[in-house]
Amino acid sequence: MPVWVRSLNASDVDVYLACGSHDARQLGTIEEEGSDAFQVPEKRLLCAEGLNFFLVVREGRSGYWVGPFWPQATEGVRLLSEEYAGLSSAELIAGMR
Repeated sequence: MPVWVRSLNASDVDVYLACGSHDARQLGTIEEEGSDAFQVPEKRLLCAEGLNFFLVVREGRSGYWVGPFWPQATEGVRLLSEEYAGLSSAELIAGMR
């Protein structure tokens, strides 16, 4: 499953994916005010607790959660990393093929 990430932060952002609030694995890093795409390994999609993104803003060394979401029947995710944590969002995309 692809994840398209757009960052509006003035610092690099490390993007992690966790099952619930544990077992976080880094997907990659988005450069300041940049965008990129990452692939979520299929075995990571099986999480009854729901998946969460954990975003770590390097400059302030702060982190915040975005989620949870359940990827059934989802063909991708658009993740927006806002400068203010509460405005960040994950949008599930269906029927992209």
